[in-house]
Amino acid sequence: MIERQPPPTDYMKTIIKKEKKSENKGFTLIELIVAIFIFSVILTGILSVSVSILNAYQKARSVKTLKESADFALSSIAKDVRMGKIESPFTVNGSPHANDGITKDEYFAVTRNRDQEVACYHVVGSYLGVATGTPGSVDHSTPADCPHDDGIDVTGNYSRIVDLTGTGMNFDPVTSGFYSLPTDSTTRGWVEINLNIKSDAGKEMEADQINVQTTVSSRDYGWENN
Repeated sequence: MIERQPPPTDYMKTIIKKEKKSENKGFTLIELIVAIFIFSVILTGILSVSVSILNAYQKARSVKTLKESADFALSSIAKDVRMGKIESPFTVNGSPHANDGITKDEYFAVTRNRDQEVACYHVVGSYLGVATGTPGSVDHSTPADCPHDDGIDVTGNYSRIVDLTGTGMNFDPVTSGFYSLPTDSTTRGWVEINLNIKSDAGKEMEADQINVQTTVSSRDYGWENN
């Protein structure tokens, strides 16, 4: 025998209507806009942090590459000095240059012992370049001569062994250069090499400063007897 349920009362009908109404309730337009706004703020923050991290990584990598290039250039110059003769006085396209160990010069000349070739170095602005000079006379009455740097790229007078073009950095004109004394009958000579790289004006950051410096003496390979 099936037991018949009593018909719902008015109170129960009201509760059932409320439950059905709550089941059909969704997001309002205002709630949706607020949710989208919050999501956009969070996404913007994540993207900003990601971009900052990527930029910092790329900058650190660029600085590391420049530091390695400067170290390599310094090692190359040091090798020429150890195996050669530091020239002073010398000329640059006929203009006299005389290094006294006190005055900084943006040019530097050394005669390589192995082939008597004059290697001329020039550090200026966005690059460090090297060129082949003209040897001086045996009696030293005519000094070795270096070509004038025409400021053109690797097709010019000086091949760039460190090129900062497009990096936002340059060799510091105040501190970058060469201090040297010549190799002669009384001294083997020495050179202090300063390759100091800094950011362009208005972009200075401590991490962007690259300072490479060393002092090298030439060795005795019979220059004293020449």
